[in-house]
Amino acid sequence: LGSAGGASDTAITVSKGEGADGSEQRAPVRGAAGGSIGVCLFHLRERGAFRRLETMSSGLLTVLQLACAAILLLTLTYCTGAWIALDILMLAVLLCVLQCDHGGLAMLLRTRPIQALGRWSYSIYLVHLAFVLNVKLALQHIGMPAVASVKWGQVVQTRPLTGDLLLLVVLAVVIAASALTYRWIEEPARRFGRKPWPALRRRAPVAAAQPTPAGPAVAVHSDNTAG
Repeated sequence: LGSAGGASDTAITVSKGEGADGSEQRAPVRGAAGGSIGVCLFHLRERGAFRRLETMSSGLLTVLQLACAAILLLTLTYCTGAWIALDILMLAVLLCVLQCDHGGLAMLLRTRPIQALGRWSYSIYLVHLAFVLNVKLALQHIGMPAVASVKWGQVVQTRPLTGDLLLLVVLAVVIAASALTYRWIEEPARRFGRKPWPALRRRAPVAAAQPTPAGPAVAVHSDNTAG
């Protein structure tokens, strides 16, 4: 349902001539793919829908995974307008063939560096824009030509060699900052959110002390006799 909603929203936006920027067109697609596909694949895996993939040979599964990844890259690169809804379909297919723990691409995703990037990915998403938005200002401050090519300045155009070196520097800084925010902000906040709230802990003994409806009420007097 989420994927269908994202696709229809994208089609309506493009048909009205709104959201000419590619990132704006893909916003509902990203939102639909990020939530609904993950939930659906989780329930399908719980019901054993991918058992046939688990019986495939590693070689065949590797070819299938690489083919799906290549097609997804092609759709991301060349599909425009309402056709970008194909991104949802190809992402779902790629995630399906990655459900098994074998196959070349799946094994690559299980390596420690990629796993670390996966853990830091939300922090990267949160902090990267703060660095990218200031790149243009920093370059102009030191006297280097730089032009923000799209709205909000996410893409900065400068000299080729300067741009390549700058990309590596920004990537390194963003990943390092994301690792720190994950270690000191995101993960502590997640652990805190999993703890029972103090109000609930205080309320639990009171609820346990309330009389149950089973049996007649008994009054206890000060002389320790019941009546």
